[in-house]
Amino acid sequence: MCLEEVHVLLLWFKVSTIFPLLRYINYQSLWLLVYLENIDRDLRSIEPGDIMELHLIRHGQTNWNVQRRIQGQSESILTDLGIHQAQVLGERLGHLDFDQVFCSTSLRTRQTAEHIFKHRDFNIEYLDSLREIGMGPWEGRLHDAVARDEPELYKHFFHEPHLFNVPGAETFAQIQQRIVTAVKTIVATFHQRQVMMVSHGTILKSFLCYIQQRPLSEMRDLPQLHNCSHSIVEVNADGSGRVVQYADQPVE
Repeated sequence: MCLEEVHVLLLWFKVSTIFPLLRYINYQSLWLLVYLENIDRDLRSIEPGDIMELHLIRHGQTNWNVQRRIQGQSESILTDLGIHQAQVLGERLGHLDFDQVFCSTSLRTRQTAEHIFKHRDFNIEYLDSLREIGMGPWEGRLHDAVARDEPELYKHFFHEPHLFNVPGAETFAQIQQRIVTAVKTIVATFHQRQVMMVSHGTILKSFLCYIQQRPLSEMRDLPQLHNCSHSIVEVNADGSGRVVQYADQPVE
């Protein structure tokens, strides 16, 4: 049902049901009328062409990236190179005036956001929903050790993400749903706005996969999101959208 059809339905309901009841007016009917008016106003404030320009940033290089440790939701810190990557990105984005910045609550993303906006005053809102995929018992372990001890599950993580299922860890379907829900909540408030989101490689990639309407089985076919990569998505009011820049590269 399109927005105009919703407006017509609301008008019909008010004319046929609510207005005849006004002669018997009471607090309940008055409340319902006000409630319907608010719904109608909110729907009219979001036009079909409204979009949110969403800038997706992966955190800078961390000490665990260098050590090749699985991070997940455990804490790691930016290296000197990671700090430099964030500062360079901040200079490159200095001409953009973001309406809001959202950031994962993880230390490495918070550090990245702080260095991006080191010389600018931005209100940053931190959200647990933007944290990386929870890796359960794998967190803190070296990649080589996990690949040796659990080769099939390790293969699933990097090549068949739709099959990944480690006890105590999140699945790719769960994290995709988590970030899609977060973005839909944000776009409801910030349609026609420019928003930045600082997060993590795997969860951001799952969102880009969703926007491109690709199954999770194809997620690993997408290009790598390098540290401090910058992607841009135009998000519609219903949560759909299109990728216009992927990891610093324009998308035709």
